Amino acid sequence: MLADLHCDTFYKCFTDKVSVNSRSLHINQQKGKKMLPYIQAFAHYIPEDVSDKFGFFCKMLDNSLALIKNNSSFLIYENKSDIEKSEREGKILAVLSVEGGNFFDGDMSSNLKKITFLEQNHIRFLSLCYNSGSALCGGAKSSQDSGVSRLGLEICSVLCEHGIAIDVSHLGFKSTEDILNTDMPVLATHSNCYAVCDSARNLKDSAIERLIYKNGLMGINLYSPFLKHGGNAKLCDIYRHIDHVISMGGKNILAFGADFDGCDSLPEGINDVTGIKKLDIPHELFYNNVKRFLNSL
Repeated sequence: MLADLHCDTFYKCFTDKVSVNSRSLHINQQKGKKMLPYIQAFAHYIPEDVSDKFGFFCKMLDNSLALIKNNSSFLIYENKSDIEKSEREGKILAVLSVEGGNFFDGDMSSNLKKITFLEQNHIRFLSLCYNSGSALCGGAKSSQDSGVSRLGLEICSVLCEHGIAIDVSHLGFKSTEDILNTDMPVLATHSNCYAVCDSARNLKDSAIERLIYKNGLMGINLYSPFLKHGGNAKLCDIYRHIDHVISMGGKNILAFGADFDGCDSLPEGINDVTGIKKLDIPHELFYNNVKRFLNSL
């Protein structure tokens, strides 16, 4: 049983031109079938140096949809009934997301067309920027984070009206705070606890408190440098982050956001998605947390 809010598997399939059955992947059909019931959010990462970001995304999305269509082990998440359908039919439930969705501009008519396209193609989570930030918000590694712009908040509001939740992973601290102080559905798909490991990519306690208050989600990232200073993390370092969130009263927001196929340094003993079975954690709780959030969109 597994519910994971972030992997880069479909991005890697697109850029490396490999099948979702490739043995080189952290997540593939064979490994995924060992984790059933299994909800996996597949991110569509848009590199910051790509000029035509929406065009790049559309090509990657086409590839992802073809992968799902041509592989009977996967079921795309379109509506609430698909969760039980995937459980009943023994399929991997593929939830689609966008990482670094910096393809919006000042033309709200154009933005609305893009958001409608996202909804029609079953995108359920989106982050407004990657680490360097954008005109809409500050990123985790921005030289300055002045928060989410008025246009950014307007776009977020329209996204939510179309059933797309806002992902604050990769946003700067001030921008994360701005999003969390709205009434929008919010999650951090792959971020850990700043109080345990003070990476700019992790969440401060004030943000975790708001996620708890909002009944959002927080996906624990397995990238070693986000778990422990200097990397070389072990299973105990994963527990430290989970325990910290639970100590704050946040057991009902926890899930995984492992960053499989998107990171090059995992904790000792975890080599791919099946390694999560080694963790002595409330797997059913994490899974039900994600079901609850999806049902709320």
